[in-house]
Amino acid sequence: VKNLVGVVATIPHKQEAFAACAPDAQARRAGAANLLRPQGEGWKGTNLDGVGFLAAADRARMPFTCRHVQLLGAGGAGRAIAMAIAERGPDSLAIHDPDIARAEALAEAVGREFPIFPVTVGLGESETLVNCSPIGMAEDTRLPLPVELIPDQGAVFDIVNRADTPLVQAAKRRGCETEFGRSMMLAQVDLLMRFLFGVR
Repeated sequence: VKNLVGVVATIPHKQEAFAACAPDAQARRAGAANLLRPQGEGWKGTNLDGVGFLAAADRARMPFTCRHVQLLGAGGAGRAIAMAIAERGPDSLAIHDPDIARAEALAEAVGREFPIFPVTVGLGESETLVNCSPIGMAEDTRLPLPVELIPDQGAVFDIVNRADTPLVQAAKRRGCETEFGRSMMLAQVDLLMRFLFGVR
């Protein structure tokens, strides 16, 4: 296809996109790709979720270093974001997913890359909470975890692209600093333009 510059892969297709491409280092580490461009007879793939997340979290002054971090969701975005959080040297990282095997596989992968702090599978108390699950999308009114596990006066980043997700609303009521997925999406725009067109 000569008039196609690339493909943006969203939930739930990021791991299938990874399997269909020649991944760069970011996609390889995450085991998922969210951006593909034609390359020869195939596709070159990358994953911008992790770098986009960190850029947005930095602007929101969201703390990870020396914090107990809870991550919800071990799919394509969750994998990339778990690796990105691990770069910041948290005291611990706990990963929860309804698919326990998927959460365990991600915890093992993070542990191989970053063996200097504990990575566990489970759901518990934290200081910084990151939701990478689809709960809260569209008209979904559920919380992705029990309300009492939202950290009081903590930090909560819900990557769902809505400012009024049930998690963000509940976190604000508990005095948390919050951020949501729009900032992460916007942080990826410049990176996307460079990957597809070679321009800022």
